[in-house]
Amino acid sequence: MAHPAFFKARSIAGATALAFSLSAAVSTSAFAQSGKTITEWDQQTNVTSSKVLRDAADRFEHQNPGYKVEDSHVLNEAYKTKLKVAFGAGEPPCVFESWGGGPLHEYVKAGQVVDLTPYLQKDPAYRDRFLPTSWHAVTYDKKTYGVAAENASAAVIFYNKDLFKQYNLTPPQTWDQLMHVVQVLTSHGIAPFALSNKNKWTGSMYYMYLVDRLGGPDVFRKAVDRAPGGSFADPVFVEAGKYIQQLVKAGAFAQGYNGLDYDVGASRRLLYSGRAAMELMGGWEASTIQNENPAFSSKVDFFPFPSMPGGKRPARCDRHRRRRFHEHLDGMQGPAGGVQADPDDDGRHVDAGPRCRQEDSAGQEHQHYRSVPEAPARVDRQRAERAALVRPGVAAEAGRAAQGYVAGIVRPVGDA
Repeated sequence: MAHPAFFKARSIAGATALAFSLSAAVSTSAFAQSGKTITEWDQQTNVTSSKVLRDAADRFEHQNPGYKVEDSHVLNEAYKTKLKVAFGAGEPPCVFESWGGGPLHEYVKAGQVVDLTPYLQKDPAYRDRFLPTSWHAVTYDKKTYGVAAENASAAVIFYNKDLFKQYNLTPPQTWDQLMHVVQVLTSHGIAPFALSNKNKWTGSMYYMYLVDRLGGPDVFRKAVDRAPGGSFADPVFVEAGKYIQQLVKAGAFAQGYNGLDYDVGASRRLLYSGRAAMELMGGWEASTIQNENPAFSSKVDFFPFPSMPGGKRPARCDRHRRRRFHEHLDGMQGPAGGVQADPDDDGRHVDAGPRCRQEDSAGQEHQHYRSVPEAPARVDRQRAERAALVRPGVAAEAGRAAQGYVAGIVRPVGDA
């Protein structure tokens, strides 16, 4: 008999398809749960995002009398800890947000997440709504443990228009132009970049963007896949580390950045106060700023990460992408997959936990499966074509290198 929890969980998460800024998925876990309560955990503490999720849960409850959805929204790092503790105690949620790749694989290896493959095979029409590459981050040994439920997100450099105007600056398109902006801002006592690097992934955005701009997407893809000739010791990764340290030596980051916590808004506070002029961050930052500081949001614009000397990947931000991203800045939701990312999507997924083993009739299962048809959960084609499964340990390996370069405690090979 089909697993009814899968249909319930997917219905809930499917409704979030346009709520987030990154790629997401749904799966179910292996622990039984009594009654008709469905628990859903995520890290969408933003008022707007959490409301969309709650609205979806309310629709589900209305369409499926007798079921109750209990949602929980927890900040990023605390969320990771809460999830680990819950799985370790055998009390995971029915639906949970994950990043796919290595972290999810650990739960899969422990038998704590349900294999969704037979359910997806049972309804190929639903499965085929997703591009084939969108399954990579949640597929292990040809079995699928998650369903994509979010859009791709652009990682861009947000900047304070007033500060740029005050110091006669224009958005840089090349590395040399960026370093000029850094020099002008530091000479006036303004930190060029707000960075909360306690979380590590924030600093790795600079590193991975540099790798992409210098070597193109294939360098990273080959390193991740352990393909012939692919390695994180590739000269491009070393060169990217040197450019990171160039930023550090130029004073590009606000003081104390390695101790600042992104989850409590430390980098955004630097922007709000005018002590920092720019921030490299995913597109979700626009809605976060809008919710936290509506007055400041009118001062914010963005530009793509600059191109590099001799690099293989130019900075691209055509009029279509700018229009779509400004719709996001204005709080508008375009069709799924509208905002493009260059290299920077973190592969986050929404997964459903293993506890929902409730028997139901086939008709009710089908109803649950179709209960939220208005959220198509489609991923952006260009982003999906770049997507690759990050095997366990790879993300941590790259993150440690980036952290070391940004902190100045790791020196690239050959750097005097």
